[in-house]
Amino acid sequence: MDGHELIALCAPRPVLVTVGSNTGPIGSNTQGDWWADPTCTFMAVTAAAPVYALLGEQALVPAGQPPAIENPPSKIQNVKMPPPETALTGGALAFRQHKGGHSDIPNWPAFLDLAARYFHSPVAKAK
Repeated sequence: MDGHELIALCAPRPVLVTVGSNTGPIGSNTQGDWWADPTCTFMAVTAAAPVYALLGEQALVPAGQPPAIENPPSKIQNVKMPPPETALTGGALAFRQHKGGHSDIPNWPAFLDLAARYFHSPVAKAK
């Protein structure tokens, strides 16, 4: 209900919100992430995005795409939920939904990609 406020309190620091997809029968943690509600999780991220924009940070930028110079809140709030396995990790506020159940393991590569930009990793510079 108020997850967007918690995410917004993290601004302008980098945050990656991850969730599994809704596949499989309701209540099945092995095949779906019904408990976390991926759609509402994404809605919370988009609701927090204007705070990031207000503080000069980019939000929900596709991985590998350079952040836009301007990212007005109206544009951020109209972002549609991407299909599973799509990483929106190009900005400070990031989102990724993986296929499958309630697990963080599939999202580690997206986290490491986001973290490398902020920890100034030599690996990130080599790309």
